[in-house]
Amino acid sequence: MMDAKITPMKSIRNYCVKCCNGYKEVLLCPVEDCPLWSLRFGKGVLGVSPLDSIRGRCLDCSVGSTKDVRECKIVDCEIYPYRFGHNPKLIGKRGNSRSLENLLSRQAIIQAEETEQDERAVFANNLNQRAPALFNSTSNQGGRCYSQMVLFAENS
Repeated sequence: MMDAKITPMKSIRNYCVKCCNGYKEVLLCPVEDCPLWSLRFGKGVLGVSPLDSIRGRCLDCSVGSTKDVRECKIVDCEIYPYRFGHNPKLIGKRGNSRSLENLLSRQAIIQAEETEQDERAVFANNLNQRAPALFNSTSNQGGRCYSQMVLFAENS
């Protein structure tokens, strides 16, 4: 399993050390087109996202197949936990968009909106059925009220 103290940057460093067969060889790495190359020393580089770089390396390894990245069987790979371009340790923390709380709150909002739409439809239907009986449509005042109520119900 993933060590709690291993960050994406440390994972990249460990991956590069394994790939190059040692710490000294990482300095001499000739594969400049590797997505991890600029981060191989385990230090951040301005404008380079470690998680995006890991995702890029995993796509390189799987010859561009996102399905193969998803179904990757190399669980002992240093960058395996980050292969989707996300830090799994942050899910549910710091307002992460993939957090369980945010997901549940979005689902609750969607359900509330659907319920409200259903209630409005029932109200409009009931209004359209009852309004002619409640108002005298032959009088100007009754006709106006009925029209305004129908317009209100349809716009709600």
